[in-house]
Amino acid sequence: MTFSWSAVSGASAYRVARKNGSSWVVQATVAGTSFSGADASADPDWRIYVATGTCVPTPGPATVFDP
Repeated sequence: MTFSWSAVSGASAYRVARKNGSSWVVQATVAGTSFSGADASADPDWRIYVATGTCVPTPGPATVFDP
């Protein structure tokens, strides 16, 4: 599965998270605006967190989507 998103001004990285039960698990931290990977689970929800600077973990809201 592959998905992409629009760049956010000032972003230093994007954290890609996948829903696993009732929690969110970060799958990757990427500098670009796309993610590709395999997903054995049927139809999970995903989130993209925008990171600026060196703040860890990345705070703030995210939109849940189903690619």
